[in-house]
Amino acid sequence: MVIACSSEQEPVSQSTEAKDKQTTAVSDYSNDPPWRRMGETRLKSQATTADLNRIANDGSAIREKRAEAIFSLFANHVKIPGTASEVGKVFGSEKWMKDASLTQVTYIGGYVPLELNLEDAIFCLGLFPDKDGWSDWVIYFRLSGGVTPSADETGAFLRGAAAVRGSPKLVEFALCYPLVGEKSLARTERFSEKGVMIEEIEWRPGN
Repeated sequence: MVIACSSEQEPVSQSTEAKDKQTTAVSDYSNDPPWRRMGETRLKSQATTADLNRIANDGSAIREKRAEAIFSLFANHVKIPGTASEVGKVFGSEKWMKDASLTQVTYIGGYVPLELNLEDAIFCLGLFPDKDGWSDWVIYFRLSGGVTPSADETGAFLRGAAAVRGSPKLVEFALCYPLVGEKSLARTERFSEKGVMIEEIEWRPGN
């Protein structure tokens, strides 16, 4: 099985609505496969939010180190469910977000590692994408509230803005990232109130 995270993406700061197409992270699979299990994050860190944000915002740092710092912020400091104010306190700055891209998931062409329903909105945040808009460090997240926020509003939510339509909460997120070893693997860590669901499958860039 192959994993790839790519999308038609737009900057978080862009004022237009997110595009109505999303190529999702993981190909289809049957229920309860052996490579999916409850577990613990590999991103545990004792680093403070200030230290992690400093790395994330450092444009001269290695891309993977910046991405890992952002993932560590999510894994260690973002609490579920979380209000805009609570999430914004974790990140503290929008600098790294200017180097990310944000897409609303409205077209399901594969497996999305989050609960799908008619009430909530799902977004995909690709970190430091290449010139074709593709990233192998991707965060899927689900916002409650019954109103689908625009790209601007969603970016504002992550930065801690108080006045976001519907007063959404971050109710679930999934961190998708590559593991490099004897063979290439992609790992997805899905965070919800139930705990952390782990998936590891074969990964090949660009597919």
